[in-house]
Amino acid sequence: INKLGYVYWAWWRKVNSEEMATNALQNFQEELKKEKKKRLFLVNVDEKKFYRATCVGIDYRPSGETFSPSEKNRIPHYYRPYRFCAWFKFTRIENITEAEYLKVAEFIPPKAKTLYVIVKNNQLKKSWIKLPISTFNKISAKGSTILHLSDIHFGSMHGFLSGEKKGFKYKKRLLDIIKAHFDQNLDLKAKVGIIVVTGDLISKAQGVKGFDCAYDFLHSLVTFFDIEHSHVIIIPGNHDLPFEKEKNPLHDYSYQRNYIKFLNKFYGGKTVDMEFARTYSTTDGWIYNFACFDSAKPRHKDLKNYGYVSEVSFDRIIKQIKDKNRDDNAARMFSRKKINIALLHHHVMPVALSSEPQKKEPVTLTLDAAALTEALLKNGFHFIFHGHQHIPFIGKANRGYFVGNNFVMKSPLYVIGGGSAGVIPEELVQDEMPSNTFGIYAPDEKGLNIKVIQYRAANDPKDYLNISLKIV
Repeated sequence: INKLGYVYWAWWRKVNSEEMATNALQNFQEELKKEKKKRLFLVNVDEKKFYRATCVGIDYRPSGETFSPSEKNRIPHYYRPYRFCAWFKFTRIENITEAEYLKVAEFIPPKAKTLYVIVKNNQLKKSWIKLPISTFNKISAKGSTILHLSDIHFGSMHGFLSGEKKGFKYKKRLLDIIKAHFDQNLDLKAKVGIIVVTGDLISKAQGVKGFDCAYDFLHSLVTFFDIEHSHVIIIPGNHDLPFEKEKNPLHDYSYQRNYIKFLNKFYGGKTVDMEFARTYSTTDGWIYNFACFDSAKPRHKDLKNYGYVSEVSFDRIIKQIKDKNRDDNAARMFSRKKINIALLHHHVMPVALSSEPQKKEPVTLTLDAAALTEALLKNGFHFIFHGHQHIPFIGKANRGYFVGNNFVMKSPLYVIGGGSAGVIPEELVQDEMPSNTFGIYAPDEKGLNIKVIQYRAANDPKDYLNISLKIV
């Protein structure tokens, strides 16, 4: 800008899930014709960096067709290899503080979309209307028992009978093993009201076939337990998103395409936000608040296997739940039959007894696990459920922090790893857990009762672990 006077700045639209916003762009263009220049904000959500830009022009295609401006020398180098559906002409970009940004915009946008419009309220000229982040209503559930599945890995890493896996080694379907266990425990079956899936539904991002298998499997479980699709919570894992297969996964969010199509199909509508809060009210009087995070965010190609949630993401969702609870005392909320649970794919503390890092397969602990854990503790969360490591796991996480001049240690969070419900034996940790597992969790007046079931494709399911995690 200093050298040439202006540059072209692209809109990195989420092509697979974000609408073209033609009306907003058209209105902006008409206002530019009258006012000659307008102010925009640029936000790096993950790093909480804020910029104010002066825009003097815009070029876009209402159809969503991508193109590049003819003045290539005025396009920043990182945009030049790509084509986009809209380009803004900037004559100035300046760093601003978060406080300066919030004074005007009032909120940090969620990553569900990449273009937001701030609208002046006609009645109160000095105030601004905030774009709603998301709202969530209580969903009624028939029972308070949770079935926890993780790392099912339909596709090449799936260890059970399916369309691709045949022969003696894969003589049973995973669905049949789960159904057989509950058919022998009909009282337990009747109490299952929620199914939680903590990522890696498919193998190595192998796409549509794997997600079709996942859809059929989860739909069959919904039918078997006599619940609705809305009673299933699904979050993504690293195997669900093709970071390596997509040529430029970070510039248009194309790596999310197949996963979001699967969500849209499963939930019967347009599902944009991969991170959300969800609340269930059970017939036996329990309230579950779930904070659901995408920890498979590719901050950089070299970090694609590491977990990362980001402070902006978890602050936004935790705040929604805290505002709904109007309390941050975990024990007091539990005494009122409220349970707060965070879900993510990657582990937040070591799971395997020993891990040996390798160049291609790093030790993939969630990079901001400490910040996430502290935020959950401060806001009265009771549990974290995760997957990723194919070992069932139970631990406690705690961190002290300052409140004013006082150093506080709250009751610890329980951390529960789901193991792997469906991966092949070669991908299990043979000296720690050579079997597949799923979890069954049920609350009582003292805490959460944890039962872990182990099995293999050739073996019947049996109990691996029974323990009560006390909260009061």
